[in-house]
Amino acid sequence: MASKLSIDILSMIFEELEIEISTLYSCIFVNREWCQLGIPFLWKNPWKIFNEINWMNHDKYEDVVIRYKILFRNFFMLMTKEQKDFLKLNGIEFLFENFMYLKKNNEELPNVINSNVLDNGNTYKIGSYLTYFKSVNSFKDNTKIQTSQRNYSLFDRHLSSQNNSLLQKPLFNYSSFCKTIDSDKIHLMVYHNIKDNNNNLRHLTDYHEYLVEQEILKLLISNTSKLKCFIICNKSHPIALYPNSFISLSQLNELHCNTLIESTVFYGLSQLCRNLEKLIIEGYNDENDGLITFIKQQINLRKVKIYEDDDEPYAQGKCRRIGYALGKFSSIRELDIGKTAITIPPILLEEFQNNLTVFKFGINYETTEVSLADELENVLKNISIPNLQQLIIYNSCPPFDIIAKIVEKSKGDLRKISIGAYDSDENDGMLISSIAKNCPKLEYLMIWIGENVKELIGLFKGCKNLRGLVLQSLWTIVLKRNAEDLLDIICNNASKHLRKFKMTGDWEIYKEALEGFLNNWKNQKRDSLDLYISKSFVSKYNNGYDNIINKYKEMGVIRNYEYEEFIDFDACIDENFLDSW
Repeated sequence: MASKLSIDILSMIFEELEIEISTLYSCIFVNREWCQLGIPFLWKNPWKIFNEINWMNHDKYEDVVIRYKILFRNFFMLMTKEQKDFLKLNGIEFLFENFMYLKKNNEELPNVINSNVLDNGNTYKIGSYLTYFKSVNSFKDNTKIQTSQRNYSLFDRHLSSQNNSLLQKPLFNYSSFCKTIDSDKIHLMVYHNIKDNNNNLRHLTDYHEYLVEQEILKLLISNTSKLKCFIICNKSHPIALYPNSFISLSQLNELHCNTLIESTVFYGLSQLCRNLEKLIIEGYNDENDGLITFIKQQINLRKVKIYEDDDEPYAQGKCRRIGYALGKFSSIRELDIGKTAITIPPILLEEFQNNLTVFKFGINYETTEVSLADELENVLKNISIPNLQQLIIYNSCPPFDIIAKIVEKSKGDLRKISIGAYDSDENDGMLISSIAKNCPKLEYLMIWIGENVKELIGLFKGCKNLRGLVLQSLWTIVLKRNAEDLLDIICNNASKHLRKFKMTGDWEIYKEALEGFLNNWKNQKRDSLDLYISKSFVSKYNNGYDNIINKYKEMGVIRNYEYEEFIDFDACIDENFLDSW
């Protein structure tokens, strides 16, 4: 007889599988016990799967719409009779008829209310929620949700037997498992169920949308205890007044918000949640007194991001009051002041410098006022961030000599450095030398290099723990350069820990050089390599390259290999880059 895993061990396994939705989804079909334990982990963040979709792919977009409709129907099933009656009284009675079926390509997709799990020959109903959690692989295959015609009749009989109620209650109260509420995703979910390509419901207004969103938020807040993350979009719902809000929000750990949200919302939240560790603010409305009051009420802020997504010139330096409200927190360890817009006064960096372990910033010299850019550069020259572990510079960055000084003033704990784009090779050698001398613990580096690739020899000698390396050729280097010397330097000097290597830009790699590099890597008995190379040379020189790659894949020298169209900065600075890349 097979051994049975204890509940505690299963819970630990499922917790580790939270990021692998498709795998966790498969686990709930094993038996009743696995189903009961696995579903709460799947529902901790039901919005996460929508963040992983390529919205530019039309086929994937259609699948996302269907998933939004299925997810909405589950929330609708969980609503109380009072909530449904309230929506009917406000003219949303047509909504009830529309969720009897889903449509895709004019094909009706029934609600699957009889999904079962086999448990020693017995069936166990687990509710309609399961159709939402089709594995991620079904996205890739564009697989359609399929059910038998028998389910149509079952569903119709159920509707008639329930005195026109919308749907029977599911077996689990899924809303009670949610630890993340994303009101932006709720808005999209409601939109796709009320207005998007829905002729019967097009008469409904934005106010009707607001009411439906409100009832879903009430449902989640009233059923969820110890909410961990709340993402609030621009719509101003009176969240603090909803039932159970104190219990649900009192231990909130992370809040995403926008400065355009009404002050009254923040005033309410300031009475409920004062133990935030992470705060993400979008926008440049510095007159939001409620937000400033909310910030001042916090006692344990450790991670802060404040940014303007549109990079508007008038956003530069406009968050002065918000910045000074944040300036009182010496507890802040991670600070992100935006990719391109300098949102807070640069002088405030002096307030955070002693305790920062993660510092992320960027500067767009084309849209930033000269005086503000000069102020930032002067502050960066003079501050010292001794405990810095991650230095992330988005897209455009100050001159390399300024970055070199930041590195020099650290205590040698830097583990991750990502240097944004710069259009000059001046002082690039100084920067590489500074990293080599001051970063013995460095694990990941994205950097731009000029003509002298031999500077990398010193880098590898000083950074013996380097696991991931991204090299981008500086834009001032117009002509293609032979990468043979570069590959030799990497293979002969990099530590044995290096197994992820990406190079983008105007490199020219001949087949002989690539095969020589891979053969040398094999002879040195290094770990399998994840290799990513810019597509700029592949289109012209690809003849015969695939054969070389496949050959060394079969030999185990290459684990992963991809051509890349361009460098993805957001991917390179992702917190899980080394693990997921």
